[in-house]
Amino acid sequence: MREDGRRPRVGKLVDSPRNRSSGSGVVIWIPWLVAPMFALMPIGGCALANNYRKTVAAATGPAVVPVAAVVTAGWN
Repeated sequence: MREDGRRPRVGKLVDSPRNRSSGSGVVIWIPWLVAPMFALMPIGGCALANNYRKTVAAATGPAVVPVAAVVTAGWN
């Protein structure tokens, strides 16, 4: 408090839109633009892992050997 008993006036707490820099509007939108990427990252990661798994399985899988069909006697 001041000597005359009055409280000091508080300055402006919020700047008017005219006083802000013109680039600050972009900063506000960055999280809204980046958030969908974080939501889609697990889906994209699963798709990449699935493709990688198929590629590795195809490269290291055992050779396929054809099996001849054999007919045996019935169940009498």
